[in-house]
Formats: sequence, C-alpha cells, structure tokens
Amino acid sequence: MILETHEYLAVSAAAPILLVHATGLHGRVFARLIEALPGDRSVLAPDLRGHGRSRWPEGEAFPERLPWDVFADDLVETVLSLGLERVVIAGHSMGAHSAVLAAAELESMAPEAVVGLVLFDPTIGPRGGRDESDVPSASEQPVMRRRNSWASAEEMFESFRGRATFANWDDAVLRDYCEGGLMPSMAGESLELACPPAVEAAVYAARGDQRVQARLDAAIESIAAPVWVVRARDRVGGDPPGLGPSATAPELASRFEQGWDRQKAGTGHFFPLEEPERAAAVLAECLERIESA
Repeated sequence: MILETHEYLAVSAAAPILLVHATGLHGRVFARLIEALPGDRSVLAPDLRGHGRSRWPEGEAFPERLPWDVFADDLVETVLSLGLERVVIAGHSMGAHSAVLAAAELESMAPEAVVGLVLFDPTIGPRGGRDESDVPSASEQPVMRRRNSWASAEEMFESFRGRATFANWDDAVLRDYCEGGLMPSMAGESLELACPPAVEAAVYAARGDQRVQARLDAAIESIAAPVWVVRARDRVGGDPPGLGPSATAPELASRFEQGWDRQKAGTGHFFPLEEPERAAAVLAECLERIESA
C-alpha cells in the first residue's frame, strides 16, 4: 500500500527525512517539530495504513490483530514509489519500531538506501519480546471504548486536552492531531476518527507477535546505518501502567552495529508531541552527525 503523505519540502541537498508517527496518530502531528528544525529540510510525514488520510481499504474487514510489519512494508513501498534515496528515517513509538523493520528491508536492496535512523522511544523491548499470550485481543483493548463520533475538531480538542494521555501535549500539536485525525462519516452528519478504534485496538493486540519479533531481532542485527535511540525516562515505583515512562529496553542501542543511546531526563513517552522544539533539537543534532560522517 502506498501511503498518503504530508509533504514539507524545500530545496535542500540534505538527505530526505521520513518522519513516522505512533499508533492512532497521523503525519500532521509532526508539523510543529518540523517547523522547529533549523535550515531547509525535505520532510515527508506519511499517514500509516488505517490512520489519517491512508484510509483502511474499503470493504476490507479490520483484523483482530494487525502485525506491525504491515506498516514497515508499506513504508518500503512508499519510499520506492517516491524514488527516495539516502533517506533518514525518524519515528516515534510504533512508528520507530516499524522504521527499524523498513530500514533493514531497504538496506537489503541498496546498502546506502538509509543513511540514518532516529528512534524516539521505539517501544522495542528485550531480544525475544514479550509473551503474546498475555496480550489482550482487539475486542478486549480499552481503546475500543474510545468515542468515535465528533461534531468538530474543536469539540475533540476541548475534550482531550484535560485527559491524562494528552495533558502535557503542546496545545498546537494537539490541535493538529484533532484537525487531521477526523474524517466525515459515511452519512456525512458528523466527523469520525480517521484511525477507528478497531484499527488502533488491532495494533495494540499485535504486540508480542513472535513472527514479527523474530523479524525485528534480525533487522536490528543487520542494519549498518547509524542509529540513535532517544528514550524517555525510566519507569519508577508508583508509576501507573501505560505509556508514561519509556517502553524501550535500555540496552537497545548496543544491539545495533552503530547505535547510540540518548535518554531525555524528565520526559515521558510522548515527549516529541509534548516538547516538539526539544525533539527537533535532538533530531537536528543527529542529522548533523549523519551528514558529517
């Protein structure tokens, strides 16, 4: 599937950047981060399958579990269809996880297809992953209870801004998420989430898929390009369950041939959306090192 992309293009001799979002979001959530990048940059921020403008194929049922390498394969197809070369892939959460799989596949086709990876808290755990038997099915995922119909993006913004997950998001980023995350309903009487709860639930239900985990472990070992793993703070006693602290293994960077670990003190898993300028500074630093290598 060739993905719909939000293009932030300028005349630039630098490597193009492919910026990949997390589960349930879309490419427009990175608009503020991209604005904060210094200099001219050619950036493409795709909407992953079933998210944003990359609508789920009409007439195709949502699967009970949606393996994460589906998104990686779509990224590969999109890079090839756009003719991108010497690309830097930066991603957040599941988007970063998928970026690793996509980078390995692209490198197998051409050694310098990917010149660097920047992984914002990529939710990659220890080698071997987790036991998939302890992951609830899609129908049992809490996200299935998410409200799907809204009168307007403003109504969604006002409802979300006080919730725990979104409480620390930059207001402009949250507005971008709400405005880009709604699509007209089939009846045309309201707006609905562009990533329906059933799709998001199927993504969460696929955590622990052992086939994908084996492919991921092999990808990590095969990638030759430099990789920066940018982790959020560690989990501490008293933290509630969920994606507040980092969901990434502290040793992940050491598993890459050229891996560097960066931990941003005091930040949560969603820090690229909470502090887009700070995330842009980290990305810019990594880009500078890629280009000077």
